[in-house]
Amino acid sequence: MTPKVEPCFISIISETNSPIITYCPPRYRTEMEHILKSNVLANISLDYFESNLYKWKQTSDGDVTIKNLFQIEEVSVFGMLVLSTNLKIVIGFPVDNSFDDIEIKRIFDGIRKVYTRVKCNPFITVNIENQEEEVSRLLEEKLNEIFT
Repeated sequence: MTPKVEPCFISIISETNSPIITYCPPRYRTEMEHILKSNVLANISLDYFESNLYKWKQTSDGDVTIKNLFQIEEVSVFGMLVLSTNLKIVIGFPVDNSFDDIEIKRIFDGIRKVYTRVKCNPFITVNIENQEEEVSRLLEEKLNEIFT
């Protein structure tokens, strides 16, 4: 399931606003500057999640809203807040892409499903001492499968 629109980065942020993973697809992983920029943009997006300007709500059919948070340095940053868990998903897309709302929603839903499968899989044994690192590693493996 390789999406038509490839993101510049994907960041999953926990309910305590600590990053679970900031993932850059292989084509963007070559430059350290891009990796650092992705982390900075994910951190900036946290201000938008806390802002009163954005009303995060679920639609009548249970979908969560996806917002275009900001555009900066040729990256358009979108965010999704999963209200039930306060999980934040932030995805940056190149500004030069023509944004297809359906494709962007598909990518967000796919990322949310990958996270849920990794986090809630009873068949994966995770060492309690390094649980966060193990979840990050498994997420990176699954995201590599999608975006390579």
